[in-house]
Amino acid sequence: MVESHGPVWLWATAPEHSTLYQYRFYHAENVFGATLQTETPYYQPQPKAPEPFTGAYALPDDPTFTYCSAKSATCAYAWGMEVIGSSNLMFYGAGFYSWFQWYNQACLRLEACQERLVRVINSNNIFIINLYTKGTISMIQANSNSDVLALQNMDGFLGTIVGWTGLNVGGVVDQPDNVVHLPPWIWDVPNPTVSCHIPCMIQPPPTPLPPIKPPIYTTTIAGVGPVTVDPPVISTPRITVQPVSVNVPMSQVVTPVIEPSPVIDVPPIVAGDNFPGGPPNIKPPVIPIPIPPAWVPNCLIFCGPGTFPPIL
Repeated sequence: MVESHGPVWLWATAPEHSTLYQYRFYHAENVFGATLQTETPYYQPQPKAPEPFTGAYALPDDPTFTYCSAKSATCAYAWGMEVIGSSNLMFYGAGFYSWFQWYNQACLRLEACQERLVRVINSNNIFIINLYTKGTISMIQANSNSDVLALQNMDGFLGTIVGWTGLNVGGVVDQPDNVVHLPPWIWDVPNPTVSCHIPCMIQPPPTPLPPIKPPIYTTTIAGVGPVTVDPPVISTPRITVQPVSVNVPMSQVVTPVIEPSPVIDVPPIVAGDNFPGGPPNIKPPVIPIPIPPAWVPNCLIFCGPGTFPPIL
């Protein structure tokens, strides 16, 4: 990413396979680039961008891909180049390539591996000379809605345009998602730091636990009972963590209070076969936290506050 007011000279550079973008010029000025080259990650769209990253280290105006339909197989891909809020940028010779959809090249026949590779937003005096693309529907998107289509500019194997000029290009950057879903590995990182677009909600992942044996209990099923239910061991229990609301002045450091859910849910159990219309699901009672030893006589692990792990 380039944020400099320059001058900046880029010669024969080639970033490849980054998840969000390869080149990004953000409020940059006075940049000259020649012989640029990129490749979109071969694994996309499985998962779709911005996954597998979830915004824990997001920079201002990073692409959120919230504009993509959940059903689209061509939208949520890394950008080859983004130009946002910049001026006086000149690029001479660039090849931006999207070769695969999850390591499959059938999409190349219609230049439709991904929807777009280059976008220019809120920028002025942007000059692109000799742009070559492969596997993209749109070679350049400007003003958030104007596209230069590859199939209308094919020259042999590649989409090719001799020159493109962007003067006073408008447009709107992505609307940031105010919910930041943290990845599971956040619990394994000492003193993790998270940034977001304020105001926001930070949603920690569930915390993992070793196996737990729920207690035996009695109930009625479809009016029949009492029935003794012995739930199986929960092999991968999780403690749900409440979202953290952040609404403070920009750039202020916040130390959030992590609050776990007060209970562990027990998965439903399918009853026996002797029920008209099929067996109903039995929903066992939840397990409170910390797990009281008297309430769980058959507990296998974490049977009291003294042994309950200080995960949070």
